[in-house]
Amino acid sequence: MALNKACLQNNEAIGLFTTGRLEDAVTKWRDALAIIRKAADSSQAPPDCLPDTLVASRIEGLHDERHIISMFDKVFALADTATKQDENFLAAIVLYNIGIAYSLQRKECSAASRVLNLYRLSLQILRDSDLLWQSHTTLLLMALYNNLAHMAFCVHETAYAVYALEELTLLLMDESVKANLTSHEEDFEFFYRNTLVLASRVGIATSPAA
Repeated sequence: MALNKACLQNNEAIGLFTTGRLEDAVTKWRDALAIIRKAADSSQAPPDCLPDTLVASRIEGLHDERHIISMFDKVFALADTATKQDENFLAAIVLYNIGIAYSLQRKECSAASRVLNLYRLSLQILRDSDLLWQSHTTLLLMALYNNLAHMAFCVHETAYAVYALEELTLLLMDESVKANLTSHEEDFEFFYRNTLVLASRVGIATSPAA
């Protein structure tokens, strides 16, 4: 039941976020993280639920022509039920969503270091939980790599931006990934275009066209 509440908190935060109440949204997401942390220490088994109910909700206003690579401007909602195995996945999503909110609050690059750390932590949770190559995490993983590259350039961490681009490119070149994202073709094309643009700007041969 605790994780169900965390999922609801996440979705309520998105409602606040889409109406411009960013600080309230971040508070809700922080509450969700606290619930997840508490659930991780509990031996009580929550009810069953499939973890592949991920949906995206478009947030406008995160594109800026001054930046090399555009941010992925979506946050992630979940079903209001979850299983014990979803703790790490849910935590990674909430951290990513908070990062997007901070980007809007602080006009992107002025909050880059903080946001970059949130994305890195989200990615680390996926990695430590062996969730990197599971189909239901693919869209979140691509969003993380895309936005990590964007933020890394903001703080002049070019090598890390290139690393994120390379990882995103590997996903884009994987036919099974493309098959899993048939309902997210627009998002797939967004990531594809960003890797092409970034590869041309930094002069590396790691784009999907290479």
